[in-house]
Amino acid sequence: MSDYLKKLFTINDKIVTYHYVNGLYQARFRRDGYNIEVASKSFDIMRQNFLDKLLATQKAKQNAGYPLFADFINDWLKVKKQTVKETTYKSYVNLLSRNILPKFGHYHVNEITRKDIQDFLFELTDGGKNRTAQKLKLLLSAIFDVIVEDYGIKTPMSKIVL
Repeated sequence: MSDYLKKLFTINDKIVTYHYVNGLYQARFRRDGYNIEVASKSFDIMRQNFLDKLLATQKAKQNAGYPLFADFINDWLKVKKQTVKETTYKSYVNLLSRNILPKFGHYHVNEITRKDIQDFLFELTDGGKNRTAQKLKLLLSAIFDVIVEDYGIKTPMSKIVL
């Protein structure tokens, strides 16, 4: 077998070449919009680092064009501040800042799944917070209606039950 063929490995249908230079395994993949470069003294660690970077790059590509849920909520609240009563607005801010943003604020709007929301609402109802769960379900339905309109993604609220 030639030296070139010995210095290949595949991850997620990507053929990756690597080199062993000065005691380091070095791998590079610069194709199809990817620019990944890793190095390690251990082949297994280098391969795992490569996989981690590949997955992070794929996630970044998947989320490109979608805002963070927290940023979307802030924009949504700016509109609601001008269209609802002040007490209603304060109620929205309170519910979102105490419940929704700590749980989902760091996700992009396309990453939130029906299961995530359903599990969250069941946690609230299991804790005896039925009214809060009902309010949050209504609020999230209204928010995801706008997200669906703006970004054309499928709503995770379609089969949520309490």
